[in-house]
Amino acid sequence: MVPLLPALTAAEYTAAHPRTGLWLPALQEIARRHGLEGTSTRFGDGTMVVFAVGAHHVVKLYPPHCANKYVCERAALARIQGRVDFATPELVAEGEVDGWPYLVMTRLRGVPIDKVWGQLSEAERLRLASAAGEAVARLHALPLENLQPLAVEWGGFIQRQSVRCVERQRSQGVAESWLDQIPEYLESTRAHFPSRFAAVLLHTELGPGHLYLVERAGRWELEGLIDFADAMVGHPEYDFAAVGLFITRGDPRWLRAFLLAYGYAPGELTPALRERLMAYTLLHRYSNLRWYLEQVPPPPATRTLARLAMDWWSF
Repeated sequence: MVPLLPALTAAEYTAAHPRTGLWLPALQEIARRHGLEGTSTRFGDGTMVVFAVGAHHVVKLYPPHCANKYVCERAALARIQGRVDFATPELVAEGEVDGWPYLVMTRLRGVPIDKVWGQLSEAERLRLASAAGEAVARLHALPLENLQPLAVEWGGFIQRQSVRCVERQRSQGVAESWLDQIPEYLESTRAHFPSRFAAVLLHTELGPGHLYLVERAGRWELEGLIDFADAMVGHPEYDFAAVGLFITRGDPRWLRAFLLAYGYAPGELTPALRERLMAYTLLHRYSNLRWYLEQVPPPPATRTLARLAMDWWSF
């Protein structure tokens, strides 16, 4: 029997990812297995191969070398389902094709927040930043039992990220003038991190394409959140790096609205918090300072990480 999915190395998979036709035989088999009907539409963004099938379902394929992401997403969605008052994909079915795990999920209504943010008024942006803060607070309030696949020894994780930070940023093409500052900057922020904290369920990528809005009676409202393949358990502020860069985009009014709605008191919006958020921006698993500088350009005079923190993380 001819395989429906190829055996690929990680590098081969990256190269093959855009080839929609390569994945269609497996998608057709999954649709047949689970009685999915409707036109198939490929979502080109993201690491996984994802198709919408009709108006109500999404099929997500995980290459074998990313099987841990399948396990994490399934565990996170199972924990969230029915426990929050915003929409997330509901698990419909799961299985495997030629060693590739997959999930069938419900499809969220609406559009990603970054598609309409530039069209919104200041009042709408403040309102939606607050709504996002409230939603993330509800996600972080969920109980953590039976989430072993998402567990992380946080101190060790942060230490490893610190050790690898400069080389990771160099591999992304960050200028040496920034790279030279990273070790000293991270060391200077160490005192601002609490030795103990209450761990939470983290989405980890609260950025482009993941927060969805719907328009009701001419008013944009937060609908829900997708893509939990990189979910893990850890410090709540780790989730805010993506928020500040891709939702509030360095604007202190929008960031303040988000954080107050999340649950911070005004007196907790301190320079120490700003330094922690800048540190998490550098330490994030997918941190790419070069890209961030393109997405949220600082003033031309900004040349230090301390100044950049003030540009991106003021309240």
